[in-house]
Amino acid sequence: MTRSAPEADRKTRHPAVVTCPRTGAQALFLNPIYTTRLDGLTEEESAQILAALSAHATRPDISCRLRWRAGDVAIRDNRLTLHDLATTTTAAAGC
Repeated sequence: MTRSAPEADRKTRHPAVVTCPRTGAQALFLNPIYTTRLDGLTEEESAQILAALSAHATRPDISCRLRWRAGDVAIRDNRLTLHDLATTTTAAAGC
């Protein structure tokens, strides 16, 4: 599925908290673009909670930003990681 595909924008429900089947670790499964409301709450109540969670999850003191160099390798558990493309282009970053 691609971002421009119509099915990417269809409304769907999923749990806000997911559990890693291997480790049992729990993580929030939220996206500031696509998550619009939490079940059982009004849109206004949801917006306040989602904004607070997003602000917390993107705090610089608990974030990692890689400055890639030749030979670098990064490994992450994509099931439990919030990731975002930095606004720096690969050409500007020297990649």
